[in-house]
Amino acid sequence: MNIRRFLIPFAVAGACTGALFSEPPDGAQARVELVRVRTNIVVRQRIVAGAEALVVPTCGTAENQTLALCNLAVDIEVESLRGWGRAQLSYIGSIPGGYPIEQGPVTVIQPGTVADFTFTIDKQDWVLVRGENVRLRIHTWPTEEAMRARGPKRDVVTAPFKVL
Repeated sequence: MNIRRFLIPFAVAGACTGALFSEPPDGAQARVELVRVRTNIVVRQRIVAGAEALVVPTCGTAENQTLALCNLAVDIEVESLRGWGRAQLSYIGSIPGGYPIEQGPVTVIQPGTVADFTFTIDKQDWVLVRGENVRLRIHTWPTEEAMRARGPKRDVVTAPFKVL
């Protein structure tokens, strides 16, 4: 199995609902108030199955119509002097969201074939440092039945990439 990845960092601007629906004072010019800018890391990867099929939990599609990996089926890892370890969440009590993977859709990658996926990391949710090496540990299973029963998984790991 091997994984090819592509990084696409981008910024997404959002506004609170109050600013979207409030009316400007009489005679005032319309304007846009930037409320928050979020920086995301979008990782596109191609998973190539080896001699056996791989079952990968998916959670919808990304903007470019590639399948999106579920947050709960991916571990974000960072490299330190002690080796690779899970990335820390940026605030206490934070839990990556998503529905239970055993209840969601899957993609089956048949032996010797490929499938493209997208995974988005919201940098404000994780302790990630510019220039730090990061990789994704993607959970896969040999069969859909094994995944739904939370049986033994076979992880595939991306090549390391740097946080921009």
